[in-house]
Amino acid sequence: MKEIVNQILKEEEIGRAMLTKAKQDAQNLILKAQKDSKDLFDKTAEETKDITSRKQKEAENKFLAERERILQETQSDSIALRKSRENDIPAIAKEIFQKIIDIKL
Repeated sequence: MKEIVNQILKEEEIGRAMLTKAKQDAQNLILKAQKDSKDLFDKTAEETKDITSRKQKEAENKFLAERERILQETQSDSIALRKSRENDIPAIAKEIFQKIIDIKL
């Protein structure tokens, strides 16, 4: 009888040890999952930051290129307009001068 009680107590002790080990294993799995989750979050946040920074640089470069193109186009148009008006000035001046002479006559 004593052997049976000792056997039951031993099995109960083994059961408790297995339960304690299972709880510890579960806790370790939870801690590992939390760490992996945090690592993944940090990695994703860093990648997102890098992508956002790269996209912002690309947008800035596009904007600057477009602004430069518009400035060049405006400057070219301005130069062309000035040249065409320079050619018109002698003709207009001659016309005005002729009107002034006609009025005096």
